[in-house]
Amino acid sequence: MVFHQICPYPNFTRQEWQSVIKTNPYDVKKPILPDSLSNAFHGAIVKHSLGEDSYMIPDGTDLTGPPHEHLMSCKRESVPLLAPSKTSEDEHCVKYLHNLTRPLFLGLKDYEVNFNKAVKGTNKRPDFSCNVDKIPFLNSEIKPLGCGPLQKTKDMIKVHLQARKAINQQLSSRGGPGESVLLNNFGDVVQTYVMDLKHDGMYRSWPFLTSKLVIDQPSMPLIESSFSHFVSLERHISALAENFKKRPEGTFTPPLQIQYMREIPNSPQIRRLLN
Repeated sequence: MVFHQICPYPNFTRQEWQSVIKTNPYDVKKPILPDSLSNAFHGAIVKHSLGEDSYMIPDGTDLTGPPHEHLMSCKRESVPLLAPSKTSEDEHCVKYLHNLTRPLFLGLKDYEVNFNKAVKGTNKRPDFSCNVDKIPFLNSEIKPLGCGPLQKTKDMIKVHLQARKAINQQLSSRGGPGESVLLNNFGDVVQTYVMDLKHDGMYRSWPFLTSKLVIDQPSMPLIESSFSHFVSLERHISALAENFKKRPEGTFTPPLQIQYMREIPNSPQIRRLLN
């Protein structure tokens, strides 16, 4: 996605897009989880499908606890036999997201976390984000089961504009790293992207990972893919936050990317979308 006054590539053919996608610098090519943990997932899912105890035996990695807790919560029927056609955003986050994000993103980190939840006594509802010095390194838009296509389109644009703003803040504050992560969760589909700025006025949004959430008992086999997605996402954000923290505050040599920055148009439509 290019946010520029005139897109330099308005009419790519399918073959041309494929050649661009193959250059994706953020493509995940190696297994995210160790084989021992992946095998433990498989064994637990098979046992769960047979109605047996799906306890995961710790394999010595620091990732064993969270999926075990998630599987056990599913065992205790935190997800229904069949998913409802529509839910509230609070219910969606509590049932399907928090049991993945909280174990992985909480703790001693180089970033601060805001979880998607309503602010009592106000109409505000901050989306899930990871921030360093009040700059969001992860922006997200979350909509529950049953959300409409128009809302998906608006949120897709909104989260990309937020990522673009975050890149400008990084470059202006400490000269980098000039990358921002985006998360879209519409219903049971989770899509993540990494936006960067390598060319004049061109904020590139690269696909990172796509997975589906466990929303009912038949979707339990998706738990490994979903968990792997968030593990890889957290690792990437941690690396960006560490990169930013190591950079000097105040005085720094301006990188070439600063010349590439463009401000977001200050139109009523954009302001309304972001607010």
